[in-house]
Amino acid sequence: MKVDLPAELGEVIGGYRLEEVIGRGGMGCVYRASHLKLGRKAAVKVLAANLARDAHFVARFFQEARIVGEIGHPNIVAILDYVDAEQPRRVAYVMELLEGSTLRAILAARPLSMTQAIPIALQISEALRAVHALNVVHRDLKPENVFVVAASDTDVPARPSIKILDFGIAKVHDPRSPIETEAGVTMGTPAYMRRSRSRTNRCRRRPTSMHSVSCCSR
Repeated sequence: MKVDLPAELGEVIGGYRLEEVIGRGGMGCVYRASHLKLGRKAAVKVLAANLARDAHFVARFFQEARIVGEIGHPNIVAILDYVDAEQPRRVAYVMELLEGSTLRAILAARPLSMTQAIPIALQISEALRAVHALNVVHRDLKPENVFVVAASDTDVPARPSIKILDFGIAKVHDPRSPIETEAGVTMGTPAYMRRSRSRTNRCRRRPTSMHSVSCCSR
Protein backbone atom coordinates (compact mmCIF):
# COMPACT_ATOMS: atom_id res chain seq x y z
CA MET A 1 0.00 0.00 0.00
CA LYS A 2 1.38 3.37 -1.01
CA VAL A 3 1.80 5.86 1.84
CA ASP A 4 1.40 9.53 0.97
CA LEU A 5 4.48 11.57 1.80
CA PRO A 6 4.49 15.32 2.49
CA ALA A 7 7.33 15.62 -0.07
CA GLU A 8 8.72 13.25 -2.69
CA LEU A 9 12.18 11.67 -2.49
CA GLY A 10 14.55 13.63 -4.68
CA GLU A 11 12.71 16.89 -4.03
CA VAL A 12 14.79 19.90 -2.92
CA ILE A 13 13.66 21.89 0.14
CA GLY A 14 15.72 24.76 1.50
CA GLY A 15 18.70 23.72 -0.60
CA TYR A 16 18.60 20.11 0.65
CA ARG A 17 17.75 17.11 -1.54
CA LEU A 18 15.52 14.57 0.26
CA GLU A 19 17.09 11.11 0.06
CA GLU A 20 15.35 8.76 2.49
CA VAL A 21 12.47 8.73 4.99
CA ILE A 22 13.94 8.12 8.46
CA GLY A 23 10.93 8.93 10.63
CA ARG A 24 7.15 9.37 10.49
CA GLY A 25 4.70 10.98 12.86
CA GLY A 26 1.27 12.50 13.08
CA MET A 27 2.49 15.89 11.85
CA GLY A 28 4.70 14.74 8.97
CA CYS A 29 7.92 12.96 8.04
CA VAL A 30 11.62 13.31 8.69
CA TYR A 31 14.01 12.77 5.78
CA ARG A 32 17.74 12.19 5.51
CA ALA A 33 18.97 14.89 3.12
CA SER A 34 22.10 16.39 1.55
CA HIS A 35 22.84 20.03 0.82
CA LEU A 36 23.05 20.54 -2.95
CA LYS A 37 26.26 22.60 -2.93
CA LEU A 38 28.03 21.73 0.32
CA GLY A 39 27.14 18.04 0.45
CA ARG A 40 26.41 18.44 4.17
CA LYS A 41 24.06 15.81 5.60
CA ALA A 42 21.02 16.90 7.60
CA ALA A 43 17.57 15.78 8.69
CA VAL A 44 14.60 17.66 7.23
CA LYS A 45 11.21 17.51 8.98
CA VAL A 46 8.36 18.28 6.56
CA LEU A 47 4.89 19.14 7.82
CA ALA A 48 2.09 16.97 6.39
CA ALA A 49 0.46 18.50 3.30
CA ASN A 50 -2.99 18.92 4.89
CA LEU A 51 -1.49 20.59 7.97
CA ALA A 52 0.72 22.89 5.89
CA ARG A 53 -2.48 24.62 4.76
CA ASP A 54 -3.69 25.13 8.35
CA ALA A 55 -2.45 28.37 9.90
CA HIS A 56 -2.66 26.97 13.45
CA PHE A 57 -0.46 23.96 12.71
CA VAL A 58 2.01 26.07 10.73
CA ALA A 59 2.29 28.45 13.70
CA ARG A 60 2.87 25.52 16.10
CA PHE A 61 5.49 24.05 13.75
CA PHE A 62 7.30 27.40 13.55
CA GLN A 63 7.08 27.74 17.34
CA GLU A 64 8.83 24.36 17.71
CA ALA A 65 11.70 25.55 15.52
CA ARG A 66 11.92 28.91 17.31
CA ILE A 67 11.88 27.36 20.80
CA VAL A 68 14.68 24.89 20.02
CA GLY A 69 16.73 27.68 18.42
CA GLU A 70 16.38 29.86 21.50
CA ILE A 71 17.32 27.10 23.94
CA GLY A 72 20.53 26.18 22.12
CA HIS A 73 21.49 23.35 24.49
CA PRO A 74 23.95 20.55 23.54
CA ASN A 75 21.46 17.91 24.71
CA ILE A 76 18.63 19.20 22.50
CA VAL A 77 18.61 18.51 18.78
CA ALA A 78 19.76 21.60 16.85
CA ILE A 79 17.45 23.18 14.26
CA LEU A 80 19.44 24.90 11.55
CA ASP A 81 16.87 26.49 9.23
CA TYR A 82 13.15 26.97 8.62
CA VAL A 83 11.37 26.82 5.25
CA ASP A 84 7.89 28.13 4.36
CA ALA A 85 7.34 27.93 0.58
CA GLU A 86 4.51 28.00 -1.94
CA GLN A 87 4.17 26.24 -5.31
CA PRO A 88 4.35 23.55 -4.12
CA ARG A 89 3.26 24.27 -0.56
CA ARG A 90 6.02 23.09 1.79
CA VAL A 91 6.63 23.86 5.47
CA ALA A 92 9.77 22.30 6.93
CA TYR A 93 12.79 22.79 9.13
CA VAL A 94 16.34 21.49 8.84
CA MET A 95 17.96 19.71 11.80
CA GLU A 96 21.32 18.21 12.59
CA LEU A 97 21.45 14.58 11.44
CA LEU A 98 21.97 12.21 14.38
CA GLU A 99 23.44 8.70 14.33
CA GLY A 100 22.27 6.23 16.95
CA SER A 101 18.90 5.06 18.31
CA THR A 102 16.01 6.28 20.39
CA LEU A 103 16.05 5.35 24.05
CA ARG A 104 12.85 3.36 23.40
CA ALA A 105 14.58 1.15 20.79
CA ILE A 106 17.54 0.57 23.10
CA LEU A 107 15.39 -0.34 26.13
CA ALA A 108 13.36 -2.74 23.98
CA ALA A 109 16.56 -4.61 23.11
CA ARG A 110 18.39 -4.60 26.44
CA PRO A 111 18.42 -3.00 29.90
CA LEU A 112 20.92 -0.20 30.53
CA SER A 113 23.63 -0.51 33.14
CA MET A 114 23.71 2.01 35.99
CA THR A 115 26.79 3.66 34.46
CA GLN A 116 24.78 4.20 31.25
CA ALA A 117 21.44 5.15 32.83
CA ILE A 118 22.75 7.78 35.26
CA PRO A 119 24.44 9.99 32.60
CA ILE A 120 21.31 9.77 30.45
CA ALA A 121 19.07 10.92 33.33
CA LEU A 122 21.49 13.73 34.25
CA GLN A 123 21.70 14.99 30.66
CA ILE A 124 17.91 14.97 30.30
CA SER A 125 17.65 16.93 33.57
CA GLU A 126 20.22 19.52 32.45
CA ALA A 127 18.44 19.96 29.13
CA LEU A 128 15.11 20.45 30.92
CA ARG A 129 16.72 23.03 33.21
CA ALA A 130 17.56 25.07 30.09
CA VAL A 131 14.05 24.52 28.71
CA HIS A 132 12.36 25.65 31.93
CA ALA A 133 14.62 28.73 32.12
CA LEU A 134 12.76 29.99 29.02
CA ASN A 135 9.34 29.20 30.57
CA VAL A 136 8.81 26.27 28.21
CA VAL A 137 7.44 22.79 29.00
CA HIS A 138 8.16 19.92 26.59
CA ARG A 139 4.90 18.05 27.45
CA ASP A 140 5.80 14.83 25.60
CA LEU A 141 9.06 13.65 27.14
CA LYS A 142 9.29 9.87 26.69
CA PRO A 143 11.90 7.32 25.51
CA GLU A 144 10.81 7.79 21.87
CA ASN A 145 11.84 11.45 22.11
CA VAL A 146 15.23 10.83 23.71
CA PHE A 147 17.91 9.99 21.15
CA VAL A 148 21.10 8.22 22.25
CA VAL A 149 23.93 9.35 19.99
CA ALA A 150 26.31 6.59 18.85
CA ALA A 151 28.03 5.45 15.69
CA SER A 152 25.53 3.36 13.72
CA ASP A 153 27.69 0.24 13.96
CA THR A 154 28.43 0.41 17.69
CA ASP A 155 26.62 -0.51 20.88
CA VAL A 156 25.53 2.04 23.50
CA PRO A 157 28.66 3.81 24.85
CA ALA A 158 29.60 3.39 28.50
CA ARG A 159 28.78 7.10 29.02
CA PRO A 160 26.21 7.88 26.32
CA SER A 161 25.34 11.33 24.97
CA ILE A 162 21.67 12.17 24.40
CA LYS A 163 19.53 14.63 22.46
CA ILE A 164 15.91 15.49 23.29
CA LEU A 165 13.66 15.55 20.22
CA ASP A 166 10.20 16.81 19.22
CA PHE A 167 9.02 20.05 20.81
CA GLY A 168 5.91 19.97 18.62
CA ILE A 169 3.45 20.23 21.53
CA ALA A 170 5.68 22.24 23.85
CA LYS A 171 3.90 24.85 25.98
CA VAL A 172 5.28 28.39 26.15
CA HIS A 173 4.31 30.19 29.36
CA ASP A 174 4.25 33.62 27.75
CA PRO A 175 1.12 35.79 27.45
CA ARG A 176 2.46 37.07 24.12
CA SER A 177 2.38 33.58 22.59
CA PRO A 178 -0.47 33.31 20.03
CA ILE A 179 -0.74 29.53 20.46
CA GLU A 180 -3.03 28.22 23.18
CA THR A 181 -4.12 24.68 24.04
CA GLU A 182 -7.88 24.20 23.81
CA ALA A 183 -9.47 23.82 27.23
CA GLY A 184 -10.07 20.19 28.14
CA VAL A 185 -7.62 18.84 25.56
CA THR A 186 -4.87 16.61 26.98
CA MET A 187 -1.47 17.06 25.32
CA GLY A 188 1.21 14.38 25.70
CA THR A 189 1.50 10.63 26.23
CA PRO A 190 -0.61 9.49 29.24
CA ALA A 191 1.90 6.87 30.46
CA TYR A 192 4.51 9.64 30.95
CA MET A 193 2.22 12.26 32.50
CA ARG A 194 1.55 12.95 36.16
CA ARG A 195 -1.92 11.75 37.13
CA SER A 196 -2.96 15.21 38.31
CA ARG A 197 -1.99 16.70 34.95
CA SER A 198 -3.80 14.02 32.94
CA ARG A 199 -6.95 14.68 34.97
CA THR A 200 -6.88 18.49 34.98
CA ASN A 201 -4.60 19.39 32.02
CA ARG A 202 -2.77 21.83 34.29
CA CYS A 203 0.84 21.99 33.29
CA ARG A 204 3.19 22.64 36.18
CA ARG A 205 6.65 22.81 34.74
CA ARG A 206 9.16 21.08 37.00
CA PRO A 207 6.97 18.37 38.63
CA THR A 208 5.52 17.34 35.26
CA SER A 209 8.86 17.13 33.47
CA MET A 210 10.65 15.44 36.37
CA HIS A 211 7.92 12.79 36.50
CA SER A 212 8.60 12.10 32.81
CA VAL A 213 12.34 11.79 33.50
CA SER A 214 11.68 9.21 36.21
CA CYS A 215 9.46 7.22 33.83
CA CYS A 216 12.13 7.32 31.08
CA SER A 217 14.71 6.03 33.57
CA ARG A 218 12.77 2.88 34.48
